[in-house]
Amino acid sequence: MEENRAGFTAETQRAQRILDRLRKICLGLRGAEEATTWGYPTFRPGKNAFASVRETKGELCIVVKIGRRDQGLFLKDPRFLETPYIGKQGWVSLKARGRLNWTEVRHLVTDSYRLVRSEPQRRRSHAPAERT
Repeated sequence: MEENRAGFTAETQRAQRILDRLRKICLGLRGAEEATTWGYPTFRPGKNAFASVRETKGELCIVVKIGRRDQGLFLKDPRFLETPYIGKQGWVSLKARGRLNWTEVRHLVTDSYRLVRSEPQRRRSHAPAERT
């Protein structure tokens, strides 16, 4: 790969541009924060992630949660992969090759954010269970 004067490859620069654009979308959502999880930038509105950029099966991908119900539809599209380890919980990885449709990415991220925000938070409660 060809390197520029700063020592970054064209692929590294492209990955940084993708992350910058994704970051702008994610951090524009109420309460969203960026954290590093397993070495990758991850976006979350609290403890649970809704988007990430990571390498999946050797390809740079944008990772979002779409839910198990709709996952099969996405996996029929060759641009998507089931995300390793967390795919069973309804996560997919959009291959970030070629020209990305950023309107589509914004919709995927926003839907993932809403899905994660709507999930009940698992809390440890020390209060006794109600009797009925």
